[in-house]
Amino acid sequence: MIIELRFELLVPRQVRAAEERLEKLLPERTKLSPLGGLWKVEVGTVDQLVSIWAYDDLAHRDRVLAQAEKIGWNTVIDDIIMEQRIQILTPAPFSPPIEPKTFGQIYELRMYTYKTGMIPTISERWQQKIEDRVKLSPIVICGSTQFGLTSQWVHLWAYKDVAERQHLRAESLRLGIWPPDATIGLLKQDNMLLIPSRLSPLQ
Repeated sequence: MIIELRFELLVPRQVRAAEERLEKLLPERTKLSPLGGLWKVEVGTVDQLVSIWAYDDLAHRDRVLAQAEKIGWNTVIDDIIMEQRIQILTPAPFSPPIEPKTFGQIYELRMYTYKTGMIPTISERWQQKIEDRVKLSPIVICGSTQFGLTSQWVHLWAYKDVAERQHLRAESLRLGIWPPDATIGLLKQDNMLLIPSRLSPLQ
């Protein structure tokens, strides 16, 4: 399986318009492949939609996008997109299935950039710690980039609200169960806080 992570920066104050347009075509689009999740950026670069889609492989993705073109999905919000970025992720062994669920009001997307060749080491170190960490709050996806910005380790976490995020991050440090020793080769860390779109299967 691969995960497509999409970032679509919109013309200011056009998020609602984009949701309305996507909603009209979403039933036809999800017949081709399911939407994993759709979020609006709350903290970070706003006026931005973030979505995830799962595919069997790149060939499956190509076939689906070709079919999506026929129903107008690929261009439905083109005129209000200022910038689009796509990352293709290989899920980590411990990344859970992408299924409709209700987690909470806040999702945190973190993207760590590493020196080339470090991702296998980082994955191993995470695997040693992740079982205890997800007892505090669920991880939604975790994986490394195949295409896009390479050598990135991407993980998405769900929380009931901002207060729970702060509390559980502090609790994981207090208990000594997180974070893993994953600073070797680390070049940069980025994160954003997301809120679910009403169209998202993940709430």
